[in-house]
Amino acid sequence: MPDNDDDAAFVEDDQEALESLDEQQANEDSFLMLEADIEAEMLDEEIDHSGEFFAASDNGMSPNGVTYERQLPAQYDDDSPNSFMKIILTTFALEGKTADGKPSGVFKMDKK
Repeated sequence: MPDNDDDAAFVEDDQEALESLDEQQANEDSFLMLEADIEAEMLDEEIDHSGEFFAASDNGMSPNGVTYERQLPAQYDDDSPNSFMKIILTTFALEGKTADGKPSGVFKMDKK
């Protein structure tokens, strides 16, 4: 008869172990589902880039697959007599970004 008690205890231990594993798996599954929901929400949310700037050195770069080409205001094009401003805008100025990350056409200087 001792074998039956040992077998019953072993089966009971196995049952508890299986229930514990099932509970751990359920917790892991719910965590993964929550993580996937959070990632989906993050992808759905639009990021506001309006406080960001393109540096002059970013001209021709392709961050996030979009090529940034600096477009100077018409009054500072190649025919402009104001070559100083053209140099400042092409070499040093920061260009603001719109909320969706595109160039805004607004140029500013930083303290550097």
